[in-house]
Amino acid sequence: EDLALDSCVGCTVEATSQVARRCTELKILSLSNCPLVDDTTLSSISLCLSGLTHLDLSGCKMITDKTLAGVVKANTALTHLNLYGCPKLGNRSLQALGEHCAELKYFSMAVTSAVQDKGVMRLVSGCPMLQDLYMTNCPQISQEIKGLIRMQMPWLNVVT
Repeated sequence: EDLALDSCVGCTVEATSQVARRCTELKILSLSNCPLVDDTTLSSISLCLSGLTHLDLSGCKMITDKTLAGVVKANTALTHLNLYGCPKLGNRSLQALGEHCAELKYFSMAVTSAVQDKGVMRLVSGCPMLQDLYMTNCPQISQEIKGLIRMQMPWLNVVT
């Protein structure tokens, strides 16, 4: 139900596909800082895993919006998602989360210039259960939007 492969240099497409096929009941998966995790790896995971509640892809620098959107659509029960240090992710990922993950409570994304105000608003408006929002080093998010979110959603812990 819980698997952490953090910083695993052996997380190839073949290896992660095997894990996903054999561990279909996984709820918590961490692939944090796995240098070989890319879109192909993530696609193979999303084909086999559809019940994830916690997913940590922090430091997976090669994943893109298109593939993450597919993972999100397959795992609508996500409550925790960590995308810290995934520079190729942007508004499309946030839109997919807002459309498919209404149960999301914790979200972290940082060090990307591809995230803008529109994406953040789609995320927070589509995820009413959100309690913690970490969006540091995202220079395209305006101070106005940050202030608006804090004012309209005082329960939300916003770290920017």
